This record gives sequence, structure tokens and C-alpha cells, in this order.
Amino acid sequence: MKKGGKGKFGLKGRGVEPKARDEVRALLEQARRASGVEPRRRDLLIENLHRVQDRYGQLSAAHVAALAQEMRLSQAEVYEVATFYHHFDVVKEGETGPATVTVRVCDSLSCELAGARELLRQLPAILGKNVRVLHAPCVGRCESAPVAVVGQNPVCNATVEKVRNACTTKSFSCAETKYADFKTYRKEGGYRLIADCLAGKRTREEITKIMEDSALRGLGEWTADWFLARHLARPHAWPWGDLALRKAVESLYRGLDVREARAQFHPFENLTAHYLLLAQRTP
Repeated sequence: MKKGGKGKFGLKGRGVEPKARDEVRALLEQARRASGVEPRRRDLLIENLHRVQDRYGQLSAAHVAALAQEMRLSQAEVYEVATFYHHFDVVKEGETGPATVTVRVCDSLSCELAGARELLRQLPAILGKNVRVLHAPCVGRCESAPVAVVGQNPVCNATVEKVRNACTTKSFSCAETKYADFKTYRKEGGYRLIADCLAGKRTREEITKIMEDSALRGLGEWTADWFLARHLARPHAWPWGDLALRKAVESLYRGLDVREARAQFHPFENLTAHYLLLAQRTP
């Protein structure tokens, strides 16, 4: 066996078609010029798969092989990633590619309750054979259920009429909303709170109050504790208010009442943090 994976009869696996290679190289060069980032990095595989999918409406076997060669990955690696995600259309040799337009109807719990099943039943006959209608996992717009994504355009509170209109007018892309870029956000005070926390300017009690006053569901003392413990490297602030965590420790140290025991180790409060501190002091 020769170096580079060549065998007696040439390259192992599928060869790369020159046309597909040139097309992939053109997409990668376009991405490099737009972002200034080398697009052949391994961690950019998904972004590159999206570029091919968006440009050609599918991931053909020829493009998968070409992209693998350009990124110095095995074809199996590229194929496994491409087939893992719902929105990639991998087309093998000899297979017919997908319809020109794809409508994905979210069938998660919120959309199902709001009428997704009826949309899935009616849309194929109404939109015709040139439009593919698929069910899709949650698209993250539960507040606007049901949702149908026409191409890359999410149609909120979807109805048959809305989806048909989006297809007829070729509204396949989501309109870009006005947003503040990173510099503007920082200038207007963005990330000020996390900066204060990292600088030690905020106490645990202040953070807890900020989260409680925000009126956001799911935020409170438990979240504040985890934030302090994990992101600010303050392990003494573990969420002992969590019943599961208390029971786990109490089952490990039978007869121990965590809420009473933790008071002995103030300001460390966490048994683990206390023992770690002792271990550091031990010569």
C-alpha cells in the first residue's frame, strides 16, 4: 500500500469528479472572501454542508466526495454528519433529487396541538408535485404554532393559505431583522453584568435578586447558584436547594442533614469545596 491511501489500482473509495471539485472549491473560496476565515477547518464542516445544500438544493454523492477531499476528511465522516441532520438532503448515485421547494411542517407538541397534522394532510395535494411536504422536529417557534418552514422561511401561525402564498411568491428566505452588532451591543451596556460578576463586583444575593426580578420563568436561586458555581468558578455556591442534589449527598453520608451541615462550612457551604480546600492545605 502506497502512502496517501493509494492501492494497487489507484485511490481507495469513490473518486472525485472534477466538476464537483471545482464547484465545491468555488463555494469555499466565496466563503473565505466573505468571512476572512479559512473554510477548510474541520469544525466548519456543517457550515460547508449548508453552503452546498443551499446552492444546489441537495448533497449529491459527487459533492460529498469533493468536500471530503477539500477538507481532508474521509467520505464516511462527511456522510455521517450530513445524514445525521434533518435539513440535509443526501442524494446517492442513481437516486432522484428532492423537489425544487421543500415545506417542513413542525410536528412538535405545540404545533401538533395547534393543527400541524391537518396542514400535513392538506398541503401535498394543494401545493402540487413540485413541492415536497415533510414533517419536521421542533423549529423553536412554539409561541407561533403551528409553524411551516417554506425553504428557509418560517411561516408562523401557519395556515394552508399562508403556506401556499409563500410558495407562489417564492418567499423562500427569512427576512433579516434589524439588529445591533457586537460593538454596538457592548457600547450600549451589553455584557456589563457578566463583566461585573467576573470582576467580583456582584454578590450571590444580588445576582439571585436580578434573576428573580427579571420575571423570566425558570430563573431564580437555583439558576443563580449554578451560574456562580460553574461559570464563575465558585464551587461553594452549589444549588443545595435542589432536592435531588441534597438527597444524593444525604444517601452517600447516611444520617447527614445537608442544610444543617453546610452552615458549618460557611462561606464554603459545599462539602466538596471544603474538602478540596483541606486537600490543598495538606502538605
